[in-house]
Amino acid sequence: MADVHRTVDAVWKLESARIVAGLTRLVHDVGLAEELAQDALVAALEQWPESGVPANPGAWLMTTAKRRAIDHIRRAQRLDRKHEQLARELDTRQQDAPDQSAEPDAEQNDVLRLMFISCHPVLPTEARVALTLRLLGHSGRAFDEQTAEYVKRWLSDIGIGVEVQLVSDNQFNETSTAGNFDLQVSTWGSNPDPDYILSLHTCAQRPNPDGKGGTTDSFFCDAEYDALYAQQSAEFDRTKRAELVRKMQQRLYEQAPLVMLDYDNALEGYRKDRFDGFQKQPAQDGVIMAQSSYWGYYSATPVAATSAGAGSSTGLVIGVVVVVVVVLAGGGLLVARRRGSTADERE
Repeated sequence: MADVHRTVDAVWKLESARIVAGLTRLVHDVGLAEELAQDALVAALEQWPESGVPANPGAWLMTTAKRRAIDHIRRAQRLDRKHEQLARELDTRQQDAPDQSAEPDAEQNDVLRLMFISCHPVLPTEARVALTLRLLGHSGRAFDEQTAEYVKRWLSDIGIGVEVQLVSDNQFNETSTAGNFDLQVSTWGSNPDPDYILSLHTCAQRPNPDGKGGTTDSFFCDAEYDALYAQQSAEFDRTKRAELVRKMQQRLYEQAPLVMLDYDNALEGYRKDRFDGFQKQPAQDGVIMAQSSYWGYYSATPVAATSAGAGSSTGLVIGVVVVVVVVLAGGGLLVARRRGSTADERE
């Protein structure tokens, strides 16, 4: 008996949020959803000591709670057409998919929806749940420290708390790959061909449950974006491919897994009397060094020796150029950054 009660308690702690969230989506009433979930818990305490713990206790609780939801709607005899339709949908779903573990995405969306409902500003302050987001960044990096404080003050204006977590590079990589963050500060650039940086936001780049596999930080997955990526990879016409890439960028902008905070200035200098032909990114006014690979130097060529009387100081060129620097998002707001195979390459 005591073992069963401990099992019920453990299952309830793990599954209660999912159950209440799922019921809230169905009955459109958080208070009623909590009551139905509690009824399912009482039923488990009454039945499991005699019948035994079911093979899937979470699904059992959800199924029992949904049956009580159906009974509640029927007993109330609501004539509203929308509620009647909801009851019919509950009947159908109960028969076709009693095991809610088969719909993980829907369950996650339910929990997220419940979280935002609980934090909604229309609720009285005493009944509202405070939303606090974890912001991940690199310790010892001035840019991350300044950005974290900026975002913390920014979100506090709309009642969202931010817990700043500045960690070492190794811990940053482990935490971001595992997805244990809500917001993340990141920097990245691109090489002349955008394929690599575009590939980081495809579904295939998401890490598996063990934290291995892909190396994206945004955990973004969108069928439309993936289809556009496949099209641009196979397109040989430059103009058509550029249009596909623009559509991909627009899709990223609309879905907002990344929020651009700023474009940083980069100071670079080189001897124009010694070298020329550096490939910049972007091509016109971009950078040489802050690209994703060696492309900035690959096309450089030596300049023929000038006359002996030429002063070396006239050959020094220093320019301020612009490079894309930081992407921040979460919780929706998630972040993407360039990754390498080692910790050094990732930075």
